[in-house]
Amino acid sequence: SEVGPCNVHSCKVCTDGRWAKWSAWSECSASCGSGLRSRHREVARQANSCGEPALGLADEFESCAAGDPCTRSVDCVLSEWTDWSDCSSTCYGVAERHRSIKHHARGEGLSCRGSATKEVRQCSPGADEKPPKGCWDGPESCSLSHWSSWTDCSTSCGRGQTSRTRHVLTPAKNGGDLCEANLTEVGACHAGHACREVCTDCAWSSWSDWTECASCDDQRFRHRRVEKQPNFCGKKCEAGNAKETSSCGRVCRRPPKLYCGWAPWSTFSNCSAPCGPSTQHRSRSLVLSKVPPANADDLLFETRGGAQTTCNGTQLETKACRFKSCEPEHVPVDCELSPWGEWSSPACTQLCERRREVRRWNDHGGAAC
Repeated sequence: SEVGPCNVHSCKVCTDGRWAKWSAWSECSASCGSGLRSRHREVARQANSCGEPALGLADEFESCAAGDPCTRSVDCVLSEWTDWSDCSSTCYGVAERHRSIKHHARGEGLSCRGSATKEVRQCSPGADEKPPKGCWDGPESCSLSHWSSWTDCSTSCGRGQTSRTRHVLTPAKNGGDLCEANLTEVGACHAGHACREVCTDCAWSSWSDWTECASCDDQRFRHRRVEKQPNFCGKKCEAGNAKETSSCGRVCRRPPKLYCGWAPWSTFSNCSAPCGPSTQHRSRSLVLSKVPPANADDLLFETRGGAQTTCNGTQLETKACRFKSCEPEHVPVDCELSPWGEWSSPACTQLCERRREVRRWNDHGGAAC
């Protein structure tokens, strides 16, 4: 007799995993400007022990537009001019009028930059008018006030400085003589006793408060001064600005541009099982950033809607791990036959026979008999 292998195919039927259909897209996450919408799908059929798992994304996201921009564009609007003020003098005075910003610009609206909010004109007489009766129309020379008292000596010992000032009482008019004299005089003084050599360094004062802003595109200023001058052995003032300028940065400025996009993928997780069919996962999330993503395909939309813009979402990616059998490793076993038996006595057919048996069947891929 002769023995051969049979039924060498696997008795298991492998079933692969399968996704269900995508759900409908969700509503847009924003009620104005740009937002997000998503859709989801479930695993309709799980893979069995030898089947392939369902691979791919369980959630998808895309940008959507809600229609109107979140910030409505409004142009800057000025109020009407006030009435002209009374003349500042009965002879050769000035009058002024004012207006203010009624509504500041918003969004992409036009600003009031360059529009005057104050006007001044001469009066008594006005332009192309004759001087009022009693007003001198001839040349009038500049006149100065009396000198002020001398200030205290700048030092409490030794020699120092003192000063006095005067100011212009009446400016020159109609071709009169100008004031050409000094408005400040400085003189030497002595405190009465000699000074010990104590050095005084120069010192800046603190910065003043910033000035008020008149409009969105205006500038503001602040000042400081040398509060203490150095003496003969003190350190000189360090070089620095006595006046600083900055932009107002009002709320009517356009908000910065923000980018809604995918953050980089995380690293893949460990396999879900040590053997048999298993999967590993990685994820990424949507973030709102001041800089666009490095990969242009990861950008969903850009906006100026501010920090309240909705940019939320997470994606999960699944992939199959390399298959590893859960069965213990076996050493192939070959089929083994017993030794032949003795020949039989001749039969009537004049033939002799001998036999042998299968001692051990092959297993785990071993050679068949």
